[in-house]
Amino acid sequence: MRYLLFLPLLFLTCSQNSIEKNKRKEPDLKKIELLFEKLQKDEGFKNGQIAFALYDLKNEKSILEKNADKSLVVASCLKVVTTAAAYSILGENYQFTTKLEHSGEIVKGILKGNLYVKGAGDPTLCSKLIRYAPQLEEVFKQWQIKINGFGIKAIEGQIIFDDSEYPTDIMPAEWIWGDMGNYFGSPACAFNIFDNIYQLQLQPADKLDAKPTIIKTIPDVSSQIEFVNELITAEAGSGDLSTINGHVYDKYRYLNGSIPLGNTFKVHGAMPDPAFFLAKNFYEYLKKNKITATKKFSTARLINTKIKEKRKFLHEFKSPFLLKEIINYTNIYSSNLFAEAILKRIGAKKMSKPSTNAGTKSVTDFWREQGIDVKGMVLKDGSGLARSNLITANQLTQILTKSFKKEYFNNFYLSLPLAGSDGTMANTGKNLNNIHRLRAKTGGMSRVFAMTGYFRNADRQMFAFTLIFNNYTCKADELKNKYEEFLKIMVENT
Repeated sequence: MRYLLFLPLLFLTCSQNSIEKNKRKEPDLKKIELLFEKLQKDEGFKNGQIAFALYDLKNEKSILEKNADKSLVVASCLKVVTTAAAYSILGENYQFTTKLEHSGEIVKGILKGNLYVKGAGDPTLCSKLIRYAPQLEEVFKQWQIKINGFGIKAIEGQIIFDDSEYPTDIMPAEWIWGDMGNYFGSPACAFNIFDNIYQLQLQPADKLDAKPTIIKTIPDVSSQIEFVNELITAEAGSGDLSTINGHVYDKYRYLNGSIPLGNTFKVHGAMPDPAFFLAKNFYEYLKKNKITATKKFSTARLINTKIKEKRKFLHEFKSPFLLKEIINYTNIYSSNLFAEAILKRIGAKKMSKPSTNAGTKSVTDFWREQGIDVKGMVLKDGSGLARSNLITANQLTQILTKSFKKEYFNNFYLSLPLAGSDGTMANTGKNLNNIHRLRAKTGGMSRVFAMTGYFRNADRQMFAFTLIFNNYTCKADELKNKYEEFLKIMVENT
């Protein structure tokens, strides 16, 4: 009898599922095509280019392409190209390292030689982006404990931060002057600290067009920088219209633009020489803890030599963060520094050169080996900051498709911001039904917006897509309204 009673319930459940399925909108790719054509005719896009690619991941095929083989600028979407390759090339459990070494001999507690700290590009040292990253004092204490463990109580030599593994042309060649010196334009060096960012505190003048006063920098990098202050004070509420320009290793920083009338104002810039900052501060930390160096501190670059003297290994410190965790922060918060640091380690692994050029060549070669036609793909960095980077909507979507079949896919997928919730997608896609779980990396710069990622249709089938706008003339809020509408039509009609 129990089973007979169950049958009507089963029938009702099946009927209900059938009714719900019938209520769903039938997929209609034509609606996506029509909206794309409408966008192309829009006044704001008629002088520019729009590209779109949509792939069915279950059947591994393209289902809709529009200008998908045009090489375009995608800004930070390029981080997908770098980070997806890094999983395979470096491995998801890869850890950046920093080494302690010394020259000479340790005699009765005195190091009769130099103490070396050798950097290999760890971007996470005291990172403000990572909530649980150790503070500078903690990092120095770990280093000091190892030094004490070898009985070193004094150094008859220098404390040298060895940044020689990385080339002195540390800045990607295609980055523009307008980005250099700004907080987002810091290159990945052999040593990176506080995301290579300092805060500059300014006091606006008490009248319009007058020059603000520089108060201080946090952390203190005043010994490394000479500011050329050409800022002016603008009307209250005008916002941050300032720029900080200057090449890495150059002591001059040029302040231009304006800050608003009112209270103390804070802007952010890129550290000029992270290795020197660390050398100075570690020397002072050891001195405070009764370990002195008679010849103070320096860096390999400043000594201008590869420092070929024989060294003895003391200890290797591994980053507390695995590559998969670093990639998560890279994509969720679109960290240029993290992406460039990863790219250079790819170059070191594949070509024994931790350089931008070695990294971009290695990444391009990797995707070619994965079966992607890389004609028209031009990589000039790992983060997308260079405007000379070019890639097609098809290539980006194919990279997502290839990644879908990799063992690392789940971690990679979760590193992409969730629409309406995470990182750079927190304010995008709030009009989408939660069932679609759209995760995507965005990219934007002047006259460029792009998005690439994954979503599910109403039947929970997975798709990959890329949408690119170049050289549009409409305002940012107009563009947002239009691509939000496009995303909604896309997920509902696939």
